[in-house]
Amino acid sequence: MRPAGPFELDWVDSLSKGLKRLDGKDAILLDLTLPDSIGLDTFRKIHFEAPALPIIVLTGNDDDALSSKALQEGAQDYLVKGQVSGQILARSIRYAIERKRIDEALISEISKHKKLESELIMAKEAAEEAVKAKADFLANMSHELRTPMNSIIGFTSLLLDDSLTPDQKEFLEGIRNGGESPSNPDQRHTGLHQD
Repeated sequence: MRPAGPFELDWVDSLSKGLKRLDGKDAILLDLTLPDSIGLDTFRKIHFEAPALPIIVLTGNDDDALSSKALQEGAQDYLVKGQVSGQILARSIRYAIERKRIDEALISEISKHKKLESELIMAKEAAEEAVKAKADFLANMSHELRTPMNSIIGFTSLLLDDSLTPDQKEFLEGIRNGGESPSNPDQRHTGLHQD
């Protein structure tokens, strides 16, 4: 937080001069009645040119509706000339600068969070696409392996019907049982083998 004072004041007598001298300022004390601009349009023009600067309206117009509108549009404070002491003005300037700093930090954090949220959504979508691609690949591979495996099981069953040596029969039964294992439930019920 800035010290209580003293503040360095850069005074101008018109909006056009003020718009040229916004660089390097910490805050703006703005009168809404200037020779080249009157009312909230004065605030809007300054706010458009310097949205990051806190603006404190300091005017002779004691109008509640106008003050509410100025605050709704982004003024940090609305003070009426003749009703404000130097101490209150200094406090208002300090608080306005601090509130604007907090607002800017909050906007920056919100922006970071939105960016992170967007990145997370993209990563989630990419992961879902990868899972789908993996499932499609496994389904295709399962189908591609199932067809030759069914043939192997069928031919093995046919061979088991022939006269075989005990070793040959044991090997062929091992092949058939392996092909019909619980890890291949579709192949157990192919109807190609004969018991």
